[in-house]
Amino acid sequence: MLTVVNSGKVSQISAIRDHVLSGAELHLFTNNKTPAPDDTPSDYTEPSFTGYNPINLSSWGNVFINGDGKAQMDEILREFTFGGGSPEYIYGYFVTTAGGVLQFAEPRSGGPVLLDTIGQVYSVVPTYTGDNEEP
Repeated sequence: MLTVVNSGKVSQISAIRDHVLSGAELHLFTNNKTPAPDDTPSDYTEPSFTGYNPINLSSWGNVFINGDGKAQMDEILREFTFGGGSPEYIYGYFVTTAGGVLQFAEPRSGGPVLLDTIGQVYSVVPTYTGDNEEP
């Protein structure tokens, strides 16, 4: 079994933060999709409400070992504001590199939320974790 020590976890996730996720973009998705390992951005349908645009992620925090023994880093709270248009259910978020390569996706815990009121805010704190791998 491969064991990645805590200092290795922290340095690996730090390198991902500094190189892969530098300039990354946060997107929302409106399709009822369970993220899968072979997904690409085209597997996710982005909202079409007025004012929606992906958000640049430039404020990843320090990497730490969480209570589950995983290296974790969190971005700051990011907000999307419904500016009008047809009501849409938000099922979760996904993150791409600046070049558009999908890095990870997370469905919304508790199921989808309906955005249908002008000024309604949908908030996300993107979180990235690392973990030991077993064959």
